[in-house]
Amino acid sequence: MNTEAELEERIRHGWQISAEGYSGFIVKELQDGTAEHWRADLTQALAGISTPDGDRRVLDVGTGPGLFAILLAQEGWDVTAIDGSPNMLAQAQQNAQRCGVTFAVQHMEAQQLAFADGSFDTIVNRNVMWTVADPWQAYREFFRVLAPGGRLLVYDGDHLADLRDPAMAAKKQAVMEAYLRQHGAGGMSFKPEQYEEARGWRTDLPLAQERRPQWDEAALAQIGFEQIGVRYVDAALVPRTGHGGTSQDYAPTFALTANKPLR
Repeated sequence: MNTEAELEERIRHGWQISAEGYSGFIVKELQDGTAEHWRADLTQALAGISTPDGDRRVLDVGTGPGLFAILLAQEGWDVTAIDGSPNMLAQAQQNAQRCGVTFAVQHMEAQQLAFADGSFDTIVNRNVMWTVADPWQAYREFFRVLAPGGRLLVYDGDHLADLRDPAMAAKKQAVMEAYLRQHGAGGMSFKPEQYEEARGWRTDLPLAQERRPQWDEAALAQIGFEQIGVRYVDAALVPRTGHGGTSQDYAPTFALTANKPLR
């Protein structure tokens, strides 16, 4: 049995391995029009935030190669981007330079935020929470560093459902085999022989045993968030071509929003 610290290190190492390959998929999204669909969805989801100072301070948790940080910086947000993988942060900075934007970058884990209470008006992340060693603590930290009236926006899927549902496991296997036949191993963010290092920790993640987004909704309510809502995103955000699109067949992407009370 891994300790939480050991699990965190395995997760970090896995994303270190994947950073350059994953960045290639993000660059593709920036070039093929997918990013513009994300921009529109982000703009709509973050409309109407009513923090007392009315600032536009956003924390991008698990920024990876920086897609959300880039889009929000282009829209005039004051962006801070964090990630547990230094290699991912390096890719984010390269992609930001390519796009002509700048934002603050810090090496940090989602469940151990080194920010003062109420530091941000919104927190965003994509495909991050399923990989967190302590998602409950991460959500508690998000609540703490949000300003009153601030909003949390989480895009994710039940990416671990295959570990508890044989039908989902079979569907995922079929989808991935089809994807590999079409794209080959070059369509992955790591080499097949690196799987154990890159993703072997999936089985030890806390959310492997939880149905999502139901678990997230309940956790956020217990922590104190209000106006919690879930919707499943438009297919244009996760196209059939590319690294993430095939997961729609077994782990559809949901958008989860929740507000911190003003009081």
